[in-house]
Amino acid sequence: MITHYRYFALVLGLFFLSGEAAAQQNLTLLECIDYALENNLEIEQARINERLSEVDVHQAKIDLFPDLNGSASHNVSFGRSVNPITDVIDDQRISAGNLGLNTSLLLFSGFRQLNAIAQAKYNMMANQSAVERIKQQVMVNVAATFVQVLYSREQMAATQEQVNISKSQVENAQRKVDVGTIPMGDLLQLKATLANDELTLTQAINTYEINLLDLKNFLNINPSTPFGIEVPANVDLLLEQIKTDYSLSEVFTRAVEINPAMQEAANRRLAAEENLQIARGGLLPSLSFGAGLGTRYSNGTDFTINDQLDQNFNQYFGFQLSIPIFNKFQAQNTIKRARLNLEGARITENTNRNELNQIIAQALADLRAAEKNYSSALRAFESSRLAFEYSQKRFDVGLTNAIDLNLSKTQLAQAEVDMLQSKYDLIFRSKVIDYYLGNSLAF
Repeated sequence: MITHYRYFALVLGLFFLSGEAAAQQNLTLLECIDYALENNLEIEQARINERLSEVDVHQAKIDLFPDLNGSASHNVSFGRSVNPITDVIDDQRISAGNLGLNTSLLLFSGFRQLNAIAQAKYNMMANQSAVERIKQQVMVNVAATFVQVLYSREQMAATQEQVNISKSQVENAQRKVDVGTIPMGDLLQLKATLANDELTLTQAINTYEINLLDLKNFLNINPSTPFGIEVPANVDLLLEQIKTDYSLSEVFTRAVEINPAMQEAANRRLAAEENLQIARGGLLPSLSFGAGLGTRYSNGTDFTINDQLDQNFNQYFGFQLSIPIFNKFQAQNTIKRARLNLEGARITENTNRNELNQIIAQALADLRAAEKNYSSALRAFESSRLAFEYSQKRFDVGLTNAIDLNLSKTQLAQAEVDMLQSKYDLIFRSKVIDYYLGNSLAF
């Protein structure tokens, strides 16, 4: 009775899942990737850094222009004080003010401004590459999780089929026990197998729901939101088209050209080179130009304010040359820090290059191993299927017992799990290589 109740609960659970799937929109892998790219918070944070670097580029360019500032002041003094207009000491309250407008332009600074523009551009390109790097990481994570959902979905269906087979075996065995064809022990053995299959189905459903929840997390979807995936119709065709005879140099050369992590490291290194040039510019003289105009007024005179503003109107311009002689080794230490930063950027770039080569080599080895594993698992599954069918026929005519039949059925179930796992592992490994080649991850 308990066994039948548990089976009814499992069937009801599957019916609920299928009913929920019918009421929700199922997404393909490509739609999942697009959704993740639009809603991933890490990508949004990287885009903010990209926009900040664009502001830095704009500011570096604007720094080439002269500045313009206006000034105005008004002061009131009491007691004995100097009249700013007559330069006579008066013992009265004096109100005075100044108006001015001035500009300055840096004519030469050891090319630091031009190098600052180049550095800002390289930093901006590095941040743009960082956005693409994070996007590709998200795409790979979504694809990997999507494949896991597909695998757990097929495993759940395969486990359900095992439950159906066990239920049919129990019903047939019950009829044989009723007519005395087989002993009661065989029936009990088959019922125990059915109960174990139902437990396995429960675990498969939980695994599917957990994998689906992981996919929701990558897509930044509320866990309570109805969500499902569209099962690709061309999985078998994709398996036939998978290529495994790539050469390491072929994949690595292409990956270096398009991999955003490599581009980001290269731009960081170029920005560090410009920073070194900026630091070296601190040893050179700087030349600036300045000009301005102004006027002043006061109540300590018989002239009107308009007359004072006109009579006190003045202009000036001039050049200023600054030659660094001794600045407590600040410029020299700045150069040393810039050189060390550049050395670190070069090491990072070379490290990324070596790691990329190793990762691709491992990915190619994993792809070839996955192909062999799938081929072996497929043959094992077909052999187990034929062996089970043969055992079932022998059991039906009384030539074998339930223990041998269950052993054959267990081997078939395990072979099917291994086949499904190796199949989707092969698909994912092939998509990893597509990622390094710049191909689409969708299928």
